[in-house]
Parts: sequence; C-alpha cells; structure tokens
Amino acid sequence: MDRSRKMILFAGDISMLYIAGYLTLLIRFGIKQASNEIPTHILPFIIWTILLSIIFYIFNLYETTSVKLTFKNLKQFLFALSTSIVSGIMLFYLFPFSITPKTNLLLTQILFSLFILIWRRFYYNIFSKKFKNQIAFIGKTTPESEILIKNIIENPHIGYSFIGNFKNFSDLQTSKIKINTIVYTEKDNSINLEELSKSDYDYLNITKAFQIILNKIPVSLMDNEIALNILENKKNIVFNSIKRLTDIIFSITILIITLPVTIITALLIFIEDRKNIFYKQIRVGYKKKKFNIIKFRSMNINAEKNGAVWAIEKDPRTTFVGKIIRKLHIDEIPQMINILKGDISLIGPRPERPEFVEILEKEIPFYFLRQTIKPGFTGWAQIKFRYARSVVDSREKFEYDLYYINNWNLFLDLGILIKTIQIIFSH
Repeated sequence: MDRSRKMILFAGDISMLYIAGYLTLLIRFGIKQASNEIPTHILPFIIWTILLSIIFYIFNLYETTSVKLTFKNLKQFLFALSTSIVSGIMLFYLFPFSITPKTNLLLTQILFSLFILIWRRFYYNIFSKKFKNQIAFIGKTTPESEILIKNIIENPHIGYSFIGNFKNFSDLQTSKIKINTIVYTEKDNSINLEELSKSDYDYLNITKAFQIILNKIPVSLMDNEIALNILENKKNIVFNSIKRLTDIIFSITILIITLPVTIITALLIFIEDRKNIFYKQIRVGYKKKKFNIIKFRSMNINAEKNGAVWAIEKDPRTTFVGKIIRKLHIDEIPQMINILKGDISLIGPRPERPEFVEILEKEIPFYFLRQTIKPGFTGWAQIKFRYARSVVDSREKFEYDLYYINNWNLFLDLGILIKTIQIIFSH
C-alpha cells in the first residue's frame, strides 16, 4: 500500500509540472501557436522532469510522512523548489537546446509551485480520510501497542485507520466492524487459527507490525527465536560477495572524485593549528574485532584527555575548520579507506567505541547482534534516528539496527544510500 501511495504522489507531481508547462505555452503563445511549440520544448522538459524527480526524492518529499505540510516539511519543500529552479536554469542555459526560455522558465516554476501545493494538500486530505487500511488490535494493551496506535492516529495519511482494541478474536467478529488487518498485541496470545483461516483479515503479530509501520524492532519484543532468525539471515554468501564488490568500487570512486576536496581540507586543518590532519579512533567491528576508524580531525588535539564522552550538540571542542567540515560531512571522507580495507562496509550499523559497547551490552538485551555483521559508513539507524547521546538513545537506535540486520538486502542498502544523500543535501 505504501508503494502505491508513493506512485500516486509521484504521478500527481509530474502531472502538475506538465500542466504548468502547457499553461505557460498557452499564456505565452496563445492557443494556436502553443501546440506548435511543444516539439521544441519536449526534450529539455523531459530532462527537467527527471532532474526534478531526483531533487524531490533527495529532499525526502516522497515519504508519506512528509506529505503533511507542517512548518518543517514546508521548509524542506521550499528548498526542493529552489533547487529545481537552479537546475532548470543550468539545464536551459548551460546546455545547447534550441530554446532559452527566460520568461517561460520563471512562469512554469511559479505555476508548478502553486499547483503542486494544491495537489499535495488534496492528496493528504484524500489519504487521511479515504482509501485507508482498517486496522484493529487484539489482546491486552501494552506499551508497544500504545506506541503503534499513537503513530497510526497521528499520521492518518500513512494509510491506516485505527478501529479499536479488542479483547479477543471472537469480540472482533461479534462487533461486525469492517476490518482489513488485525494485530495481536501479545506474543503468547491465544490465536484461533481455524477461525482466522476462514476470515479475510491480514494478520500481523506485534513485532511484524512494528517493522512494517515504524521500521524497527523494539528490544522489549526481542526473543531467542527472532535472534536466531537474524543470525540465519546474515549467512548469504552471494549477497555478501556483491556487497563487498560494491564497497570496493564505491570507496575507490569516492576517493578519486573527492581528491581535490581532500587536499584543500588537509591544508586548512594544518594551517589552523599546525596539528595532525587525520584523527584515528578505536571502534568495535565485526565479531568484536577492534580497528582504527579514520576521519579528518575536527576537534582540538586534547579533546578527549578526560576519556570518551557521548556526542554533544554544538560541541565546544570542535575547531573552526572542524565545524565546517562536519556540517558538510567532509570529515567522513577518509572512512573510504576503512571501507577499502574491509574494516567497515558502505552500509551497516555504525561502529561504536569499545568503552560504550561495554556499557551498552550490559544495559541493552541482544546488543551483541550488532557485531554479527560488518559495521557501516552509514546505516538504517543513521537515517532514522539522530546521534545517540545516552544509553536511552542507543537503545532506540539499536531497535533500528535490529530492523536492518533482520531485513538486510541489496534494495534496502540502495535505499539507505539514497537516504544518506538526502540527509547530506537537506541538513
């Protein structure tokens, strides 16, 4: 359902762009001449459509949770529109097309901005009130079920409508309420499989529901069965081989492309305080093997003279150059060397420091599962959650790591990579 909603959203956006383009031709050339102008405009317009789609995707505008025009989402939306204007100017003025539409480009962009705001508001209203999956919960109310229900109620446009929480399957049938999906809130809940087999309901246990709706696995729902399933999933020789080959190609490519940036950054760091350019820090990797992760130094030399500390927002230990390269994520470039060496992969749970791993393994059940696959340069938890600044944060971040470890595949890796690009461009 989520995929079909995204396709409808995408189709609507493209339709708004072409309607805006055609209306521009009508306004500029009149009804008779507008049709004659279409052949000369169609090729650059198709290219612009592709660019616009990529820009909108990078700015996270095809996530159904971003459709509601809150202040935060509207800000992201305006950034995307601004970027599309720049891309349009570059496309039409830097490449040899037969047209240079100064007024046309501006008029099309204004109309498109207006139409797409109307379209997305219409889309939100439709999917907030209609075409929703009617979902009911069966069993005792638990902290986990309350979290799911809260998210469903607060985000109606993601496609679910909460109908109610029923004591058992019989109560649900007695109610005669139209339901599409049922979620059992307790793992040990007595499920009448015979009755369920005769119904048309889709069935989800609470753990699966969390994965589908919130893309994570709560630690409180973890057990040995899920852990064993995770351990079995990671033994895919073909996938691991493709993943390693991709890591090598990607890291070499990035190192070559960013070489000028690397040289300039190294000079700036050295000029600022005449100290070390690179910073090495011990991290815990696959099967608890320790390695040195490499970054451009963004902090003062004696930043950790008192020992390891959690990440701090607006860290006072950061140098002037460090603030810039952190903001632009340039400090992460040397980690391509770690990928090339095989210390980390392109995608995976971010490697933690041994001081923190020791604490977190005591505080968080099944935390050892993070070390059963190779850590990554970026990962599912990184695109879904902020920096972990405490054990509590690390626990929630680990829940996203569990989802990745349990569901990892090439398509998920590709999605994470694209999302990482989105974050770099939009923060």
